[in-house]
Amino acid sequence: MALKSDQFSGDPALEACLVSDPAHVGPGATGAHVGRIQRALAILGELGINDTELSQQRYGTTTADAVLDYKKSRDIRGAGQRTPDNIVGKMTISKLDSEMAEYESNLPSASSVIPTLGTAGVQVGPLGWRRTIVADYYHKCALETVGPGQVRTVGLRYYATLEELIDTLQARSESQQVVVNHGDPERGLLMPFSKETPYEETGKQIAKLSGLADILEKGNIDPNDTGMDNQTRILLGAADYMNVAPAVVLRVARKLVALRKKNLVLHLRACHLEDAAMLVAYKSAFGAQLISYHPCRLLFLKMTPQRFKAQYTAAKTYEDNLPKLSMRVRERLFDDPIGLLWPMLLAIQDLDGHTHVESYILIEHRNPEQIAGWAEFLLREWRWQSAADGFVMPVMWQDDEHPYTFYCPLEQGWRDKLQWV
Repeated sequence: MALKSDQFSGDPALEACLVSDPAHVGPGATGAHVGRIQRALAILGELGINDTELSQQRYGTTTADAVLDYKKSRDIRGAGQRTPDNIVGKMTISKLDSEMAEYESNLPSASSVIPTLGTAGVQVGPLGWRRTIVADYYHKCALETVGPGQVRTVGLRYYATLEELIDTLQARSESQQVVVNHGDPERGLLMPFSKETPYEETGKQIAKLSGLADILEKGNIDPNDTGMDNQTRILLGAADYMNVAPAVVLRVARKLVALRKKNLVLHLRACHLEDAAMLVAYKSAFGAQLISYHPCRLLFLKMTPQRFKAQYTAAKTYEDNLPKLSMRVRERLFDDPIGLLWPMLLAIQDLDGHTHVESYILIEHRNPEQIAGWAEFLLREWRWQSAADGFVMPVMWQDDEHPYTFYCPLEQGWRDKLQWV
């Protein structure tokens, strides 16, 4: 005999519990096997286990009560017992295992709907304190939606300037690369050009850099040559805008020449990259086969759901707040269509039209299992061990859309908003 569900299979303590009466699990037990039982009970409807016992994976009073309620509802009694007890023995673990196996078989398979299309390196730019949140997402989800499918992200790197980004991309082996940065509709990707200057409006000069790279592919440029043609002189004028010496601009342009040989596919993840001509210039400068980008708002939100106050529900709170919504205050009610997760409410208030927002997340029954369930439902993947502390979710919306509209990475609306050059 062996346990069949993904939840229990391979756990030595629970496998022993299935075949041996002395190996039953009861009050006072601690460990990963207790955590597996607690999670199964929560998934199957026993939601009264307190947060302390869950975090400690401890078979305490509320866990024992949940086991007792579960056994009463299924009339699980040992030989000679008039009423169920509060321990997990052979009959109980067998029933939990069979119900969990059925639950797992009915889960919708994200992989059957959204295929994984290889791997991509990921690099995160100068985002200030938000860099930690973005890094958490790529460490613990490690999936990036790139249109009809997703890529698995590997090898997180950081960069502080455009030149460092070029160096980082040059050193990567993956043909696809994700680049996360602040963005602006007129100024493009916002990062210092090089360590010699704080000039950060790379979108305004990227076409000139691309032009210099075109010339350098045919031969060298001497910035001190008084006889250079007018076109080259104009392109070198980018140095004045960036407040650097022409030699610095040429240094970066030469690196672009080398990078172009890699023919990368770039996925730019930044807000409001709306200027198609600018994106074409980035594509030319980097020598990319193609670029995917967002012409709208993109934020990485730390999702740490809190419990609703007594007698409040997600639906009632959502309806009560509808009159308060505006283009600066957005709210969305998440409801699991297969009924395994309790409703969750996410509200976002825009503070500056760019990256500063306030958000709150409420869930009707808050426990680590519910949070992990929502993370997997919305993102396809999140490391369970860290789900008790919440998860990170990218959200996207168009500023002129309805205030109850924003999109998550697995949704069709997210894929529809992605653009390509």
